[in-house]
Amino acid sequence: YARNYYGFDHRPLPDDWGVPEIVRTVAQKSTADRESSTAGAERVRAPSPTESVSPRTAAAEGRATLGVVVNLPYLNPSSVALEARLRSLERAGPPLIRGEWLVVESALDRINGCDYLLVRTGLEHAEWSSAAERQVASLIRTYPERFTRVATFPIPLKEAEAEIYRIER
Repeated sequence: YARNYYGFDHRPLPDDWGVPEIVRTVAQKSTADRESSTAGAERVRAPSPTESVSPRTAAAEGRATLGVVVNLPYLNPSSVALEARLRSLERAGPPLIRGEWLVVESALDRINGCDYLLVRTGLEHAEWSSAAERQVASLIRTYPERFTRVATFPIPLKEAEAEIYRIER
């Protein structure tokens, strides 16, 4: 039973969730942004006791932070963090980008500590969406000057895409 529940007992899925491309795109965009701007002050604050906490990697300080709002079985903060770790530029090195887990409402006040956001479109057609996803979608619609869409990726869901937004300061 557990093998089928966790999806271990089958050949690779034909679906492409774009996680490697997402990580690669954020790393490339952040490098270009850093080269064109000298602003890069640390904006991370300590989490409150009521929010979820993503583990910090001290060696990854100074790398772009991607706030992951999407929490689907194959597109979630864990898959993005694993891909960033696997794409490290050196053996046992820091992840290519930092991931911030923004999948619950209590974590949304950490958006200001992120450089980019990963969200999905098509929430109105989704079988399920979290309150955090709906709240961030509303935030992006309400304050378009704060969020610049830099890339979109197809995902195997009806009328949906994964989108990366740069957070403007």
